[in-house]
Amino acid sequence: FLASADYHGAMVEVVRSRCSSRVGMTGIVVKDTKFTFEIVTKENVVKTCPKEHTVFRLKLPLEDEGKRPLEFEILGSMFEQRAPDRANKKYRLHLDMDL
Repeated sequence: FLASADYHGAMVEVVRSRCSSRVGMTGIVVKDTKFTFEIVTKENVVKTCPKEHTVFRLKLPLEDEGKRPLEFEILGSMFEQRAPDRANKKYRLHLDMDL
């Protein structure tokens, strides 16, 4: 499900990263390239965030307004492909202890 999803327009937050200045960056994905997400922040600034060694949190709102949105954390290193190529890829669990 998450592997074949299109992240354009998704609300993302950087949870963990090797670069501590990126942690906490939130915004809407405007461009999903092979190695980066381009994110528009609340200040209307486009920032480029590399996927490598970064963990992103996605929030999916539910139809019922009383319920909390679903939250997913994805490891950006596993999504270092073009969006159409991700749909057919099989993923395996690899723990990255460098974060």
